[in-house]
Amino acid sequence: MTTQQNKSSLKTLHKILRFSYAFIRWTAVAVALLLLLTGLALGVPWRVSLVFTVIPAVGIFMPRDLQKWCWMAMATVAAGIYAWIHIPEQDASQWQPYVFKKKIAEFNARRHIPDEDNAAIRYEALFARHEEDLFAYPMEQETDIATYLESWDEDDRPELTQWLKTLEPDMTALIAIAQIPDCRFEPPVDMASLQRQFKRINTTKAFVREMLRSANQDLSKGRLDAAKNKQMTVLRMARHLWLQETLLDQAAGYFLERMARRAMSRFVIDYAADANSLQAIEEAWDEADSRWPGNWAGVLDCEKMQTVSIAGAAYQQNDAGHIRFSRNISQTLRYHFGSRIQKSALPPEMSRTIALGLGFVIPTAPEGTARLIEDRFDRISAIATAGFDIETTTPANWWNDGLNASAAIDWHARRQTAYFYPLNTQDRQFEQDRAAMRILIAVKRYRLDKGNWPDRLEDVFGEKSIPADPHNKKTFVYKKQTGGFTFYSLGANGIDDGGVKNSYVKPKLDDILFWPAKTLNGEEGNGITDGNGK
Repeated sequence: MTTQQNKSSLKTLHKILRFSYAFIRWTAVAVALLLLLTGLALGVPWRVSLVFTVIPAVGIFMPRDLQKWCWMAMATVAAGIYAWIHIPEQDASQWQPYVFKKKIAEFNARRHIPDEDNAAIRYEALFARHEEDLFAYPMEQETDIATYLESWDEDDRPELTQWLKTLEPDMTALIAIAQIPDCRFEPPVDMASLQRQFKRINTTKAFVREMLRSANQDLSKGRLDAAKNKQMTVLRMARHLWLQETLLDQAAGYFLERMARRAMSRFVIDYAADANSLQAIEEAWDEADSRWPGNWAGVLDCEKMQTVSIAGAAYQQNDAGHIRFSRNISQTLRYHFGSRIQKSALPPEMSRTIALGLGFVIPTAPEGTARLIEDRFDRISAIATAGFDIETTTPANWWNDGLNASAAIDWHARRQTAYFYPLNTQDRQFEQDRAAMRILIAVKRYRLDKGNWPDRLEDVFGEKSIPADPHNKKTFVYKKQTGGFTFYSLGANGIDDGGVKNSYVKPKLDDILFWPAKTLNGEEGNGITDGNGK
């Protein structure tokens, strides 16, 4: 091969190398741009986007004589990270799960009331004596429904009568507790206290069922004052739940109120025999304040505190007060979520890898994460309280809104603040229930004064003073029948459907029947009553 041919070959090779270098360089530019755009589209944190772009950026923009030092530095960092992940930690036992002690203490202090004034202390002592037996009595479903919804003869069910007799002293105590003005249970600021709240509410509902069952037993024997006091106690217990300012307690309070209204409306129409009884029941309903929507600020505060507390699982703290991202995820998850997390859930290497990843997506200080949570909850809550049904726009998975901490927090915040809309709707429905209950009391008072049921509501309230239905701003429907009456709301559509509610037909029938009450088989009665429970 001649010298000229050698030079030609070298030139060709040089051109190929230059082309290859240019191709690789611009390919790297394209890859860097693609990764950056992908990061922006997915909403990944800026630190992650920086990692996506720094390696190709070195190959593109760094001078050639400095590139090898950059590659060596990156290789050293990668080797150090690998060693950090796999070498056992010497002082691991000195690090414990981080707890937002100061924030939790401040939160509890805002809700604290003295023990001597707190009905919750007495509730808890009473409930502790019945953690098991309230759910242990063997009762067939038919007996359960029959004795819970209507009066029943204790002579027909001696075993149930005997069992309720063992609960009578504590029912008497419960009547006294429910009359205490103030009540503050332990707020659910973490998973452990949330589980205790679930248990407390379930026990409350079970006790209320037995309270109403006992009241129905009293009605059959003519012990009207005893039955009335037990029914009013259920309403007062609902008021205590509303004082808690938590999602679960707010919903449970509505549940108890509905149980009380069902029982007390039957008492008012079928059993109340004097004006004093009606006055006592009316006063009890005047005190039934669900505190909504005023309670929402406290509910939101509680939801934020729960979320902040759980976020502590991302951090660890040692005795010296130093804080770091958790390098033992299994330990911190078990601390915050209890035994549901297995001890061998994650190997140490995986925990450290997660700790490394956390450094890219959440603030390095727990207080920064807490502020982020509170800000996101406040933002989503402002949308919910403006009347927007957030539940219809909450994505199925948090990453649909982006691969970052804010998206994950927003997803959880939407799920929790979405309860504002149904609770707000439910409270309007209960305002309707309360208005209907007051009308029933007034109608029965007319019956006691005049000796017969009124022909029209105008006979009770006057032509221009009939209470409007809070749900549709129209007048309730009252129709006198032979020996009784029917009483119902026109529902949301404001159309008289004859007191019938049926969502399976078109157009839907949405009247809400308040009287006559449903019978055991779920059908409405005929509205006929003689005022003596018959």
